[in-house]
Formats: sequence, C-alpha cells, structure tokens
Amino acid sequence: MESVYLNATTVAEHTIIYSQIPSMTDVYLTVIGSSLLFIGAIFCITAAISWYRIQSPSVGLFAALAASAGIGATALSIGVLTEQPVVVLLTAIIIGLFLPIPWIIFCFDYVGRESLVSLRVAGVISLPSVVGLFSTLIIFGERLLPWFTLPFQSDTSLLATTLTSILNLIQFFGLLYAGGVMLVGTGLILQTFQRYLHLDSTTGVMLGTFGTIPWIAILFGLQLQPASFLVFITTVAIGFGLGSVSGVALVGPYPLFNRVPTAGNVGPKTVVDELAEMIIVTDGDGTVVELNDAAESSVNSVGTSIGQSVDSLFDASLEELDQKQVISLHSKSGRRLFEPTVSEVTDQHGQPLGYAIVLRDETIRMTRQRRLDVLNRILRHNVRNSMNVIVGHAEMIQNRAEDESVRSSADLIGERGDELVEISQSARDTEEILNLEAESHQRTSFGPVIQTVLESVRTKYEGEFQYDDPDDIVVPMTEGAIEAVLQELVENAIKHNDDDDPSVTIEARYEPDELYPIKISVIDNGPGIPELERQVIESGDETSLDHASGVGLWIIRWISTSAGGKLSIADRDPHGSIVSLSLPSADEVEPNA
Repeated sequence: MESVYLNATTVAEHTIIYSQIPSMTDVYLTVIGSSLLFIGAIFCITAAISWYRIQSPSVGLFAALAASAGIGATALSIGVLTEQPVVVLLTAIIIGLFLPIPWIIFCFDYVGRESLVSLRVAGVISLPSVVGLFSTLIIFGERLLPWFTLPFQSDTSLLATTLTSILNLIQFFGLLYAGGVMLVGTGLILQTFQRYLHLDSTTGVMLGTFGTIPWIAILFGLQLQPASFLVFITTVAIGFGLGSVSGVALVGPYPLFNRVPTAGNVGPKTVVDELAEMIIVTDGDGTVVELNDAAESSVNSVGTSIGQSVDSLFDASLEELDQKQVISLHSKSGRRLFEPTVSEVTDQHGQPLGYAIVLRDETIRMTRQRRLDVLNRILRHNVRNSMNVIVGHAEMIQNRAEDESVRSSADLIGERGDELVEISQSARDTEEILNLEAESHQRTSFGPVIQTVLESVRTKYEGEFQYDDPDDIVVPMTEGAIEAVLQELVENAIKHNDDDDPSVTIEARYEPDELYPIKISVIDNGPGIPELERQVIESGDETSLDHASGVGLWIIRWISTSAGGKLSIADRDPHGSIVSLSLPSADEVEPNA
C-alpha cells in the first residue's frame, strides 16, 4: 500500500520533473517561491505587530501561530526557489502535522478555556503528530541523508512492504488526526462568534480563514501532488496567501482583540470562586456537596463541612435559614455576622436539584448601623430635651427682659430652638416612614392625600394654592410616605417664597409610556433653590464643603428613592422653582406578600 502523500518513488519522480521542466516553468516556480517568501514575511510582521502593539491575554498565542505559519511559508519558498522537491513536500507535511497544535491552544485561550492552555496539554495533543513526524522522517530519510537507509527500504520482501505500508498509514492517520484537531478549534471559534452578539461576524470569518485555510490548502495540495507538483505548490501558495491577508485584517481593519469572548466563557466554578460571598451548595436533603473558595477560607469547620447537613452546620434547617435576616458564625477571623439567602437550584426542565446558600458578610455594615441607631436615639433625645429647656428659658427671658435687644436675642434663640426641635422630629418621622416603606409595597390614592396636605398648609401660611386634579392617580407608596413628601414639597415652596403674591401649584400626571409614568411637580414663584444646594440634592452626595441647608429636600429624596423614583429640580420662568418627583407605576410594584 502506497502513501497517498509521499513515498520514495514520488520523491524521485519529482526530482526528475525538476530536471526536465522548461524555462517558462522555471519562471513560474520563481514567482511562486518569491510569493511564498513574501507571504512568510507578512505572517512574521503580523506576529511582531500583534506581540508589540496589542495588549490582550490571547495575543501571545496569536503571534506564535502567525510566526509558525510565517516560518512554514518561508521554508516552502526556499524549497521551491532552490528546486528541492523533497524539502517542499517534507515541509508541507510537517506543517500539516503541527500547525493545528498552536491553533487549538489559541482557540482555547481566546474563548476562555484557560484550564486547557498549558504546555502539558499542548504536549499531549501533539503526541500523535510527533508519531506521524517520525514516520515521515523515516520515509524521507534516504532522500535527505544518503547514508540514512534502512534495510527494508531497498528490500522488496513481504516484511519490507508491510513495514513501508505501516509507515505510510501512520503518516496518513497523523495528518487525519491533525485535521480533527484543526476542526475542533475552528468549531469552538464558530460557536463562540455565533453565541455572542457583541462579536463581529466578519472578524470571525477572518479568524477562521487565518487559522484553517493554510492547513486546508496543504491537505488539498497533497492530494493533487502525485499528478502535478505545480498545482500542489500553487494551491499551497494561494492558501497561505489568504491566511496572511486575514492575519493583516485581524490586526488592522477588523481588530480581533478589541472585543473578546473570554469573560463570557469563564467556567461557572471560576466565577463562583471569585465571589467574596460564601456560597454553599446542598442536595435536595440539605446535605452540603460543594463550597466556593470564600467559604473554604472563612469557615473553620470546612474540612468536615462536605457531607454535613445544613442543620448541623448552622443549627437551623433550610426553611429556618431562609427566614433569618442574620446569622452568627465563627470564622477564621472570629465571630462574624452574615445575611443568608437560600435559592433553589433546578435543571433545564425546572426539576429541583438542591439549594444554593449565599452568605454575605454584613458584620461591618450591621455594626455601623447599630452604632448609628444608638447614637441617633441618644442625640435626638438629648437634643429635643435640651432644646425644650433652651426654648423655655428663651421665652422666660423674652417675657421678663426690659432691654429690647435682649428680648430680640431671646426671640431669635427661641426661633432657632423651635427649628432644631422640628428638624429632630422630622428626622424621626422620616426614619419611621422609611422603615415602613422597606417592609411594605402599598398603593395609595393621590387625590385625597394632596387635599389633606393643602388643608394643613393653608392653616399655617398665606398664599395661593392650586391643584391640577386629573383622574385619580395611584402611587406606589404608603399614605404616610406620600403625605410626608407632599408636606415637605409644599411647605418648602411657600415658606421660602418672598413674592408679594406667593403661589404654589401642584401638578400630577400619568403617562404610561414613560420610564417613570407618574410625575408630581410642585411649582412656585419664589426665589428658587440655590444652585449649590440643588446639585447636592440631585447628586445625593453631601460633603463638608458642599451641603444642603436643611433636611426637607433630603427627606423627599430618601423617600422617593425608597419608592423606586427620582427627584429633579428645575428653574421656573421668569422666577421660581419646579421640583418634580418621578415614580414608577403602582402596577409595576409587587404587592407585599
């Protein structure tokens, strides 16, 4: 059985063909050889440009692949230009055996299969190609090295014929294996570019051409070479030419590394292990079967956690754990507070497989929150009591003092004291409202609430109050929350109004096609809100240099944010302000269970 690619006879035949080809064919071979030399240079330049100018995790393997193709094309050109058919055919087979190796390693790296990117994996994949190379070198040995002649190569016995056939078969299956490796890498690339819409399909075509067409040209050319060496070398030159053009495109007009799919293909375990939260996976009976790195490094009992039940690990069942807001665990850094979340894990058909427990370390946040709660209660209680004493003494001084300046100072002290008491009470009321909002998703009819607010404001302030009353609007807030917001908006608009005829208009609109369908606006003709204070409220970031003068607008912002809305402030022409509260539709808010 003769190799379909090469044996000693075909090598000899091509040597004779070279000696008999006319001068015109010499010119053609010179053109083909020069073209291959130029193509090899393009591949090498592409490798250099990608290596030195592109910053990407996969660029090193891309450069290695381009350099390998460039060296192969250069070796082919040398064989053609020096009229060495043995060198040409041997080089083609070696390229066919080994070019798929850097290609598939690059493909693994590019699509995010980092666990398969290593010298060990490359070595294992290369083993059949090495065996194929060994067989090829034995076949070529006599032509390359006259002294290298095995006994069976000149023997015509059955044993010699069998050994020659075995070598040819090994060479054939080595190339067949290399083709399989090439197809696996190409399949990964095509699947990835089809899977991720952010990847340019043209770039995918260019990458496929770059990695596979030179190899396919060699395979196809080797099938043709027994009939025509010129057709064989022309086919190889065309294939390498297309590959070089694609390589240039990948570092130029269609940049390969601007958008890479690596992150999308990172294995689920890699993602889970990178999370700071502790993740514990159990089976359907609540037995621990898996932990991520954070859990392994945090829990002292991790060595005995696998196979334990959730009850013994947390002193609570899965159902009880799901109901807890915080649990206390002894970790390697001491006693820590965690917020548990329990989620059911299902297969693609929705059948339950087990449970995933996520433990988020809330020790610092909860400790800080508790500290603030205690300080808040102490300060609010002390401020209120102290200010009541200050206001009482100020009133006594005002009533008993005979000096007008003393009475004026006492009056100012009383006013400022009343303001501080009012702020303290507003902060307390706001805290209670926000706590209720966090636990409830109530719906409230807007019309009755604004009527109540206007009646209250009219008893305190003089001015014109108008309310544009469309069809009743339902807002996704508790009655106390929307009343507090409207009270602050209207009072803030009227008490700072310095116009001779102060007016406040409340408008409510419902536009279902908008991102925030509900829009409540309070419009006044006062002096407007200072720009600095407006920026602080709208950004939500108060510093020691940039801060708001009161808590009214902050209260509005906090409550609106809690309800999923936003606060915006604009100027009114010719003067005044427009403070708008935008809210989602009440139908989009899940009711409290």
